[in-house]
Amino acid sequence: MDGVVPAEPPSATRDWAALPRDVGYEIFRRVPHVDILNRAGLVCASWRRLAVEEPMLWQHIDIAFDWEEYIGVAYDEDEVFFNSQ
Repeated sequence: MDGVVPAEPPSATRDWAALPRDVGYEIFRRVPHVDILNRAGLVCASWRRLAVEEPMLWQHIDIAFDWEEYIGVAYDEDEVFFNSQ
């Protein structure tokens, strides 16, 4: 077969830095702000730039934070308060 180039098999890895900016923005829009700063913004330089430079991500900031979910532990606030005195 003259002139036919065999297709390359799909890569097992992805170059997250190569995602178009609008795709990255759509991903970040669905991620809590804390996770953008603590995780997604650390993936690569282009994701960090997107996290810092995209004003639409920061027009409304949700500062609610679920410590139990973050540390993976449920606790009783009354028990913590009374045992600390």
